[in-house]
Parts: sequence; C-alpha cells; structure tokens
Amino acid sequence: GDGVFGPGFTEIGGEAANGTLITTPFMFGTSSSEAAKNFAARFNKRFGREPDTWAALTYDAVCMALDGIRAVGTNRNDLRDWMAGHDSREKGFKGITGVTYFDHNGDCLKPAMVAIVEGGRFVLAPKQME
Repeated sequence: GDGVFGPGFTEIGGEAANGTLITTPFMFGTSSSEAAKNFAARFNKRFGREPDTWAALTYDAVCMALDGIRAVGTNRNDLRDWMAGHDSREKGFKGITGVTYFDHNGDCLKPAMVAIVEGGRFVLAPKQME
C-alpha cells in the first residue's frame, strides 16, 4: 500500500483513482507542529513543490541517524543498540512526523492515518481507524 501513496498513482489512475483508501504514518496538513510546517515551507522553497510523506519520513530518519552518530559514533553495533534503545514513546525520537520508536522486532511504531483520493489528491479520510 505504501507505494500507492504518491503522485504517480493519481496521475496514472486519473478519475479511477478517486475513492482509493490507503494508510500512512504521516500526512502534511494534519500536523500542527511548527517543525513540520517549517520543513514544508523550506522544502517548497528549495524544490518548488509540496513535500510528500516520503520526504518527511526520510528527513526524520536521517536526523535520527545523525543524532545516533553524535551520541555513539559510527560503529554499526553501537548505532543499532542506540536505535533499539528508542523502544517507547517516552524514549522515542521526536521529529516532524511525530515520535519514532521501535518494538522488540525493530518495527517502527507509529499510528496510521487513513487517506483517500479526492479530485486527484490524497486527503485525510473522514473516517479514521480507532
């Protein structure tokens, strides 16, 4: 489903894409975070377009990795352990997409939002998962 969440899907799908539901861990316009708004403005200024979810998630991943390198250096095992130490909301990395933390399998725990295609654009669906 993640691969669907991009402009290619709506461009290729045209009208047939309308009504498609997908899940995503983050959507611009749903966050009141000043950091997310500032990132979006800087991204738009630099690239001449609105950022997508992947730009935001990549930004947070790189920032988290850089924090880890600053904290423990570049040793792969030390970085893995540092990342694994972010195992709760309280210990998580606070980025523009919210808090990033991992379970004992290394899976990222972020709540999912539901988006829907309307008029060729992904927007927040009126009904969200509970």
